[in-house]
Amino acid sequence: MDTDQGGWTVFQRRMNGKEDFYRNFSSYENGFGSLQGEFWLGLRLMNEMSSRTSNDLRIDITRGSGSTGYIVYADFSVGAGSNYTLHVRNIRSESGVRSFDAGFDTDNNGSAFTTFDHDNDRWGRNCAAKYRDNCLYYANLNGQYYTPGTLVYNKTAMLFDSYESLKASKMMFRP
Repeated sequence: MDTDQGGWTVFQRRMNGKEDFYRNFSSYENGFGSLQGEFWLGLRLMNEMSSRTSNDLRIDITRGSGSTGYIVYADFSVGAGSNYTLHVRNIRSESGVRSFDAGFDTDNNGSAFTTFDHDNDRWGRNCAAKYRDNCLYYANLNGQYYTPGTLVYNKTAMLFDSYESLKASKMMFRP
């Protein structure tokens, strides 16, 4: 609650690889993991909580070296229904990340949520099946947990703005 003046709802947390994030659509819709460890809140709850007002999205990362970074985007929400479309706009602030490499806002805005068993992406084949949840160049916060700092060029790792696998990530939103 003390991050950037508090009020954030954490909907994804990764820190040690103990929770497998290569899950089916139903798992992402309903949520999984433990609030004391790694978890995904659930698309259904995220839609309910984010769709009534304008929200900021904050992504915090920790690299294998221990250095940290964050980025905050405006106008975040998760759409209703069977596709749970992501809405996210311009960068509000950032520190310690290369936002132009992540491409999170420009590439993901308007995208439907995709898993290996529920192909909603814009590409010719299912990105989640091919790259373990990644349809972007570098951003793959639900990717496979590798030893932090490992260079992973096939885009399957938990990445954000480079090919270097992350140690931890946290995604959260607030009005």
